[in-house]
Amino acid sequence: MHRLPSFWSAKLWGLVAIVLMTVVLRIAASIWGISPNIITADGNGYFAWARNIALEQTFDFSDDVKALYPPDPIPTYPKSPINGKTLNQYPPGLGLIELPAFLLAHGMAKAFGLDASGVHGIYDRVVVAWLVLISIAGYLAFWSCTELLGASARISAWVTLATYFASNLGHYVTKEPFMAHASGFALAAIASSLLLSSPFAASWRRPTLAGFVLGFLVITRNSNLALVPWFAALAVFRQVPLRRLFPLGVAALVPVVAQGALFWLMKGQFGFAGYSDDQSFSAGFAGLGKVLFSAWRGLFVFHPIYLFLLVVSVLGASRKSQVRALFLGALACFVGAWIINGTWWCWWFGASFGNRAFVEFLLPLSLAWCAGWCCGVFKAQLVRLFPAAISCCLALNAVSWSGFLLKRYSHVDPLTLSDTYLWWMPKGHSAADP
Repeated sequence: MHRLPSFWSAKLWGLVAIVLMTVVLRIAASIWGISPNIITADGNGYFAWARNIALEQTFDFSDDVKALYPPDPIPTYPKSPINGKTLNQYPPGLGLIELPAFLLAHGMAKAFGLDASGVHGIYDRVVVAWLVLISIAGYLAFWSCTELLGASARISAWVTLATYFASNLGHYVTKEPFMAHASGFALAAIASSLLLSSPFAASWRRPTLAGFVLGFLVITRNSNLALVPWFAALAVFRQVPLRRLFPLGVAALVPVVAQGALFWLMKGQFGFAGYSDDQSFSAGFAGLGKVLFSAWRGLFVFHPIYLFLLVVSVLGASRKSQVRALFLGALACFVGAWIINGTWWCWWFGASFGNRAFVEFLLPLSLAWCAGWCCGVFKAQLVRLFPAAISCCLALNAVSWSGFLLKRYSHVDPLTLSDTYLWWMPKGHSAADP
């Protein structure tokens, strides 16, 4: 009997794991979850763009907010001082990505006599299924990137396992795909695979497609603009001719201009932010430290895999090699994300699993590490430690994630290390928190 190569076996098992975890977590949420809706919390803000564009075209989100959030608390959205419309504080990228699935769900609702108001029900199911498919495409594109960088089956498996399941990426792919992070990671992976592919410089088509993808990446979460150094590093690494970067840049501007136009229709003026004045970059230097080291969703505390990837990126950047540009690009992205997210007033990013604001920035760190591993940048003694380090990160993530899913520690209140990692112990334990 013909046996599939181990590469395909590992790739297939990863895909199966993502699908099974998505199904299991969805069933569990439907039985034990607090909200009867699939799309909840901030996901409603992104979804509201699809609903308003498809059904109302008013670009006043007062009705959308009232319809989508209950039974969860209805947040206070700011109003435009120019036209009085209720503003959607979230960028429209994910809503535009959801739009085809929303229209499909709307057609199905009318055809089968279901509620066609665009409020949850079949709309949630079809849109979330579409977003999961996008995340799967991102998984396949990420694996393809590791292969294009020269990874063996074993290296691809370790890098993918660490990226998806030693971090909070797996949570947003399987449990909360209606948030912007899994789709943002998928878009970054697809754009990276296009830039790494051999035919990229052969014609204008792939650069144009990559440009559209990058444009949507930016308007999905505007902070993703900090990923630009990674894609610049990829262009340098692949020695992409400048004539091919021109169509990429032009195509990337199309979604960005579309966001500006949508904000003009909503606010009465061009703009790229819908946040109220009290939502600003006010955390200062204190936030820069807390976002990394606080027990309350500090990046390195909740997900040590980020610290591991940062350390190997610094090591890779310090050594001359053919992939040094990738390490430098990844580090520049991380510094940009650190400044943006650390100075943001809500540096802990609400009731999230870990610090979700860095999910998209896993991609450059992971792929730079993969490239360095494949090119022999790291000493053999260090490489032998990789599986053990990744296994430790996987175990820590499994403990914190299971506690989060089982609601054994607060999703909202400030946390301690024991809340996150010792939730399984009897409440009277005496372990001291550092």
